[in-house]
Amino acid sequence: MRFVVRQPIFDYREQVEGYFLNIEKPTGGLVDTVSEVAAITVALDRIPRHSWAMVECGVQVLASMAVRRLPMGRVVLAISSDEYASAEMLRCVRELRREGFTFAIADFEANREWEPYLPFMDWVAVRGSSLLCKMKKNLAAGKARNARMIARNLDTRSDLAAADNCGFRYFEGAYYLSSAQELAREVPPAKLACLRLLTELQRPVLHYAVIENLIKAEPSFCYRFMRYMNSSAFFGVQKVTGIRHAMSLLGDDELRRWLSLMATVAAVDGRPTEVVVCAMLRARLCELLSPDAPDAGFMTGLFSLMPLVVNMQLSALLSVVRLPQAVERALWGEPGALRALLDLAVAFERARWNMVHDLAHGLGITDERVFAARGDASRWTNGILATQAAPANAMTA
Repeated sequence: MRFVVRQPIFDYREQVEGYFLNIEKPTGGLVDTVSEVAAITVALDRIPRHSWAMVECGVQVLASMAVRRLPMGRVVLAISSDEYASAEMLRCVRELRREGFTFAIADFEANREWEPYLPFMDWVAVRGSSLLCKMKKNLAAGKARNARMIARNLDTRSDLAAADNCGFRYFEGAYYLSSAQELAREVPPAKLACLRLLTELQRPVLHYAVIENLIKAEPSFCYRFMRYMNSSAFFGVQKVTGIRHAMSLLGDDELRRWLSLMATVAAVDGRPTEVVVCAMLRARLCELLSPDAPDAGFMTGLFSLMPLVVNMQLSALLSVVRLPQAVERALWGEPGALRALLDLAVAFERARWNMVHDLAHGLGITDERVFAARGDASRWTNGILATQAAPANAMTA
């Protein structure tokens, strides 16, 4: 079965409105077989119940009964620019619209061949910041004036600002993984407790008494830690009676990983929850694909987004939290296995499948192993977030 990766669609408040679901295919994310519809159905079960997902479908699927197996209220069927000129495609759109399905244009371009579709569209997506204002005006003046418009592929905050200035109110892209303001050169007071804990966790020999006191000093953090340690996902039926008891059961390596994750969750206040999801997915994927140095892989993935989480420049962060040299070199972009793993994780979350394949090949890793590891990372992240009582829109696909 094909792998499906999700990409969040945000509103102007940076709240998740829905998701684009991209299926793993070298030729693009178009869903055009029954088996790929099945993969989308599985992915829909992994996003929050109140959310919806946009799926780019080919005419072969829209003309079949397979598309009717998708939950009508949770899926938006997107029309591909590769197939919109087909008379059969327009017939399918009309028929499915009458049945109650919601539609979108996945990649709008200003030409007459789109005009017959516009009255049936609830959403219209436009790629590329340079065309946004022109497309917005064309849509507002045309037959799709009631459709909600999404600016896609916004990689930077500058792209986001351009889309916002053009009047778009829904956005997709990796821009949310960058800061809206200049990162601090000193430790923000609100993040101090988390950074103290992260610093303590990097010591070669852990001082349990110090770590225990740092956990106890933050009541919400202490609650989350004990809640997770007593969940069925961790020690099963064994009752964890206190912080020190949990620490002794975990051991040093596992303690470093779990507390680093919890410190990240605690520090992310004010950022989109998807930032935490992304950091956790990167950490777990890099760990699983780095069997000779899993701890280094984990820390590389996790700390790749830590400057954004704690609102600190990387240089300032690394002056406070001392990481292994190999991890620091990877974070600074120096070539090597850890940096290649991080680049692979980023390529995966952006559905750049050819790049995923090339990076995996360079590391001597099969595509099958990469996709299996990413599936494991998704399940692992969902389990942690569910136990941590994270917001519902944090679940991964």
